[in-house]
Amino acid sequence: MHALLRGIDRLKGREPLHRKAPVTIDILQRIAPHYDRNTAEGKAHWACILTMFFGLLRKSNVTVAGGRAGPNSNYAKDRHVLRLSDLTYHSDGSYTIRVRSTKTLQDRSRAIEVALPIAVGSDLCPATAMTEFLHATDGLRTADGLPLPDWVRTRPHDAPLFGYHNPDGTWHALSYHEVLVKFQTAIHAIGLDPAQYAAHSFRRGPRGNLCLLPGCT
Repeated sequence: MHALLRGIDRLKGREPLHRKAPVTIDILQRIAPHYDRNTAEGKAHWACILTMFFGLLRKSNVTVAGGRAGPNSNYAKDRHVLRLSDLTYHSDGSYTIRVRSTKTLQDRSRAIEVALPIAVGSDLCPATAMTEFLHATDGLRTADGLPLPDWVRTRPHDAPLFGYHNPDGTWHALSYHEVLVKFQTAIHAIGLDPAQYAAHSFRRGPRGNLCLLPGCT
C-alpha cells in the first residue's frame, strides 16, 4: 500500500511545498552586527549558526530539544548532536568536525569528516568563531564574562558542543528554539520576513555561496 501511494504521488504530484528562503553570505554579513559577541552566550550562538552554514549540518547536529537544554539534562537522546570530542583543531587554525550520526547517516561506524574553512579577516570565518567560542566557554568563564569558581568543571563530559555556562556555573546547551528565535530576531532587524527562514535555510544557502566569501580556504 505504501508503494502504491508513493506511485500515485509521482503521477499526480503533491501540493507545492512552502520552502524556506536560503541563508546567503550577504545575509550573514548583514545580521552579524545583531549578534552580541562580547558574551559567551553570543559567541555560542554565532559559532553555532556559522558551523551549521559552512558545515551543511542539520539542526539536530548543533542543538538539542528545548527540554534538554538546562542544567542536569540527560543528553542521551540527542544522538546526532556534536560533542567537544568531535572537534579536531589543526595548526593552521582550521577545524575538522566528526559527524557521527545524522538524519540520513545513522550507522555510527560510518562517521564523516567535515572541514570548517578559514576566511582570513572576515567576521564570517567559522574557524575564528569556533576558537573564540571555545575560549569563552571552556576557558572557565560564565555567560556574563566573570571567572567561574575553581571547583566548577568546564562542562559535563557528554554535553553538546554548543552552549555556555549559566551564572551559577551550570552548563546550558543551546536549544533549537533559542537559536531560531535569536536568528529570526536578527533577520527581522535587517528588514526580512522571519517566517521565511528556519533551520533548512542554512542547508539551502551554502551550495552556491561558499565560494563568494573572500579569503575562504
